[in-house]
Amino acid sequence: MAAEQNKLLVRRLIQEADNRGNLDVLDDVADGDIALAARHWIGPFRDSLPDFRMEIIDLIAEGDKVAAHFRCSGTHLGEWMGHPPTGQLPECR
Repeated sequence: MAAEQNKLLVRRLIQEADNRGNLDVLDDVADGDIALAARHWIGPFRDSLPDFRMEIIDLIAEGDKVAAHFRCSGTHLGEWMGHPPTGQLPECR
C-alpha cells in the first residue's frame, strides 16, 4: 500500500505544484527541508517557464521509492539560473 500512496504523492506534486503552481501543496507531499527546497526551486522555475507542463508517462514504485518517466513542455520566457530567456523549451537532462 505504501508504494501506491507514494505514487499518489508524486502525481499530486507534479499536477498541483509543477503544473498549476500551487506551492502550498508542498507542505502536504514533502517534509521540512525537502518542501522548503522544492518551494525555492519550483517558484522561480515557473516564473522562467510560465507555461511549463510535465506529463507523467509512467510511475513505478517499490517500497518508499518512486521512479518516474515524464514528458516536459514549456517556453523559456524569463531568466533561469543566470541564463537569459530563449523562447524555447530548455534541454532536459
